[in-house]
Amino acid sequence: MSEAPPKHREEVDPAPAGPPGRLHVTSMLFRVIPVIRSTIVPLLAVLFATSGSDWTPPWEYVLPVVVLGGTLFEFIQYLTYRYSLRGDELLVTSGAVFKRARHIDVDRIHSVDMKQGPLHRALKVAEVRIETAGGQEPEAVLRVLGVADVERLRERLRLAQSRHAGRAASGSQEGETATPAPEREILSLSIEELTKLGLVSMRGAAIAAVLVGLAWELGLFERLDLRGRLATIADVSPTWQIAFVAAVVVLSVPLLLVVVSIVWTIVRLYAFRLVEVEGSLRLTCGLLTRLTATVPRRRIQLISVIQTPVHRYFDRVSVRIETASGSAETEEKKIIGQRWFVPILPTARVGEILSELAPGTSINQLDWKPLAPGAARRAMKRELVLALAIGLLIMVFSRPAGFVAIPVLAGLFTLHARLDIRRTAWALFDGGIAHRHGVLTRSVTFTLFDKVQCVSVEESPFDRHKGMATLDVDTAGAGAAGRRIRIRYLERETADRLYHALSGRAADTELHW
Repeated sequence: MSEAPPKHREEVDPAPAGPPGRLHVTSMLFRVIPVIRSTIVPLLAVLFATSGSDWTPPWEYVLPVVVLGGTLFEFIQYLTYRYSLRGDELLVTSGAVFKRARHIDVDRIHSVDMKQGPLHRALKVAEVRIETAGGQEPEAVLRVLGVADVERLRERLRLAQSRHAGRAASGSQEGETATPAPEREILSLSIEELTKLGLVSMRGAAIAAVLVGLAWELGLFERLDLRGRLATIADVSPTWQIAFVAAVVVLSVPLLLVVVSIVWTIVRLYAFRLVEVEGSLRLTCGLLTRLTATVPRRRIQLISVIQTPVHRYFDRVSVRIETASGSAETEEKKIIGQRWFVPILPTARVGEILSELAPGTSINQLDWKPLAPGAARRAMKRELVLALAIGLLIMVFSRPAGFVAIPVLAGLFTLHARLDIRRTAWALFDGGIAHRHGVLTRSVTFTLFDKVQCVSVEESPFDRHKGMATLDVDTAGAGAAGRRIRIRYLERETADRLYHALSGRAADTELHW
């Protein structure tokens, strides 16, 4: 996909074109493996469908033809794939019959990310993803390059971007040997911190459920026969046998969830490091599959500080970000975005990390403003309606249970609404706007004026009757994880004042994304 160069960029001497780069020779291996993997499932489906019939496919011909055909295609792709840095653009070409060329402006490149599985690391190669601010996919995927070639490409792109920005030294040439940009470590996570993260996130619950289901299908629970074993070693009644088995299950299942979650977290985020390199933030982590993701500071649109009850127990928080990217939810995006950018952090270091992500942003010096005076009553009425609807639905199945559920749910929901409104607040600071909310899971979200793309005020009929409104603040990154700044139950005058303040500051500030 070609991108037009900026209209008002200062004219600079283009960097000389270097020789075209080729993929690593082991690229063929990593191209053939997906071909074989993608053919196994269809062939197994055919085998299952034809089992027991008079006709069986000639497997001695089908499998070799499919694999060899795919291998030949990938071999041609390997031979024709080239990348080169020419002046102010990265050129990526591929294809023998249907040729394709992608011209990527170096000034639009935001990250050169790496992914390394165990086989990649053994062969000292990596899959490389080159991304810009937009698009549903990476602008280019180089599968695969040698690790040294990746670092060389990064450095050449850095020099080209610096040259265009007027920061490179006079007379520097692309062919010169470049000194690697120094790294400054911002955060690293120990095994102890990852263990706490496993307890906080409980991300292994789905994996544990799969393991339990697999054990059930394989009949492992029947083979254990806990009741039978208990009866052979002790003369106990069937009631006590059932109670013992239930106790074992109640104790073992949570323990399994905890263990799997901790192991999964350590494997996923092992040797987690967040460093600064040439003004960008680079994240590396992973025990089996090693991931490297780069986020330029200018690309960060939203910052959220999250704290669950388990976070508070350990005096920890998580920091998540939204970036200016329309890319699909790849493994790298899940790590640098919604969940794992700063997966766990001592509360005392929040200010330090915020200053790294958005200089000038502080969480402790904000002048928080409450919502409209009648916000709690409106929220409680809304929760009462929801509690009544759920209670009536329960009554359809069990009338006594419904009669009990309605007052219980009404009490819990209204209490939650009252506490949520009491905690919800907003604040303007020198650089932007902040919004906090949540009772059990608490969140504080920041965005800067130079990231704001749209500000709007909404009114429902109930809002107009009560003199309230909702303020929406959108950025270039608000869509990927559904997080944005949306403040409900503001006084109408306050919403209008915020609208004019934000839209005016955003209009006077150059958009950075």
